[in-house]
Amino acid sequence: MTSDVDEVAVRRFLDGDRSVHLTGAEKIEAYLLLEERGTSHRTIARMLGVSDRTVVRWRSRLPWRPQRLRSQTPAGAQGEGAPAGAGR
Repeated sequence: MTSDVDEVAVRRFLDGDRSVHLTGAEKIEAYLLLEERGTSHRTIARMLGVSDRTVVRWRSRLPWRPQRLRSQTPAGAQGEGAPAGAGR
């Protein structure tokens, strides 16, 4: 997480504490964590109080995308999200 993000606030929000108000940077951080968990874009948008389109825009513009990392498994490993035939 970056220095302008309150990690505790993001974790509290993701744990269900809706009294926490996230900054724009914290919402993006929360989005990344929720994306890693496999949460749908519609659910992420609803949780963060943004439009579905905002979530789609974040996904397309952010240089680091969790789904890309999940699909890259070590040689010989067959993990969730690995492309068909990976590790053979």
